[in-house]
Amino acid sequence: MPRLSLWNQHKTNDHNFIDNLVGESINAGGTGVFVHKYIGTYKDDTSSSIGSGDTYIQDVLFLENRDRKYDQNIYELRGAYNIADPEFDLTQFGLFVADQGLSMTFHMNTIAEVLGRRLMPGDVLELPHLRDDLLLDGGEAVNRFFVVGDAGRPAEGYDARWWPHLWKVKLANITDSPEYRDILGTGAEADD
Repeated sequence: MPRLSLWNQHKTNDHNFIDNLVGESINAGGTGVFVHKYIGTYKDDTSSSIGSGDTYIQDVLFLENRDRKYDQNIYELRGAYNIADPEFDLTQFGLFVADQGLSMTFHMNTIAEVLGRRLMPGDVLELPHLRDDLLLDGGEAVNRFFVVGDAGRPAEGYDARWWPHLWKVKLANITDSPEYRDILGTGAEADD
């Protein structure tokens, strides 16, 4: 009798079945996410030319890209995360809401189909379900924007046959800075 083993070095029909179930679970229960895909850097401040791709590091001392270039197309994905209450910081004078980041989970193969690659640091996610439509001055509603800070395979994303299906990203709020001028604009136009 052959020895039983769940591991198989080839992705079989079992893998495809589980992957389809995981993808459908994220698609059915996740929220809509608009992805602004990072594609590289501008070579200069004139915004006329692109750097050498999405793996190029503009400033190797600080390991950052200040002149980021984003794809003009906006991609839509589904992601899931746990909603948490805001935490208040009472260590200083007054009451402050601590800057909370999010950890969001996506179906890995769906990301690869839509974007052509996985989500990576520098990509910006727009969450329309966190749209702030009750502004004090009655202005136009604003969606929440987050930048991907880190990404990887979560422990809960592996199946019984040791194949991964999920991709988890850590998100932080973006600021109105030159890095995101392709998304937020420069402020020179009324729409920015």
